[in-house]
Amino acid sequence: MKVQEQTSKLRIAQLKDEAIALADQGNYQTAAENLLQAIAALKQKALDRFFEVAEEIENLDYYAQRIANGQFDAVVRKEMRDQSHQAQARDRKDLQLRGVASGSTDSLEAVNSEDGGVLVKCVREKGKLRVRVISEGYNQDFNVQFPRRLREEGATYLVEEVKLSADGNFYRVAGDIKLYLLPGQQRKRTAQSSSSSRTTRQAAKAVGSAADLETTTTVGDGVLVQCVKDGKKLRARVVSDGYNPNYNIRFPRNIREEGMLFVVDEVKEAKQGGSYIAYGKIRRLV
Repeated sequence: MKVQEQTSKLRIAQLKDEAIALADQGNYQTAAENLLQAIAALKQKALDRFFEVAEEIENLDYYAQRIANGQFDAVVRKEMRDQSHQAQARDRKDLQLRGVASGSTDSLEAVNSEDGGVLVKCVREKGKLRVRVISEGYNQDFNVQFPRRLREEGATYLVEEVKLSADGNFYRVAGDIKLYLLPGQQRKRTAQSSSSSRTTRQAAKAVGSAADLETTTTVGDGVLVQCVKDGKKLRARVVSDGYNPNYNIRFPRNIREEGMLFVVDEVKEAKQGGSYIAYGKIRRLV
């Protein structure tokens, strides 16, 4: 089963590359149709019984809709390219499905009652945006397969139904999805969640080179940052879920090395917008 799951994820990565190539040539309809056909084929083979494959299928559907609706922009292209590269070049669970901009609950109807549904909550775990059931009577350790476009850190949702997957290892939501707010609670002004309430940390600094940094093997509660080549310059970009992967980050130049991954305590959007600032301690991911 593990081989089948890994093979499926590699094929999905190739599908993203193929869709990008077609969209770059202006063949948006063909790109979208190919993704939708691939989704149908994956489901027909029951490969969506694997949670990570089900997550990727949801991603493919999201990108197919964006491309079909003429919304193939630089952010979507970057997300698809990053995900494809990471899936094909690395076999690390903490780096899968990276580079995904946060979703938004703006389109959802808001309710204050949990009657007639099941409550689920979007939380950040090891850099990823995950959804968990918080209503009683469910296994709260199980992942929930949930539309990525609606995932907003900290948001609580009222879903019509939660079903156990075929293999009994995760849940799927079914029916209507609504935003659940406590009486008097207001919607967030933006979907971007970057822990802005924490303002005590100092801007990230580093002495020496990347080789001098403390190392870590996990992302934990930190934010994953990668150094990438942008023309002749080395840029730092956030590749954790919930951040705009196109934004540059104010990040120490003395430790930048192409392809290197770092874990920082916190990332917040700059006051003027359009970029990020890294805060707290920087560790090198190994």
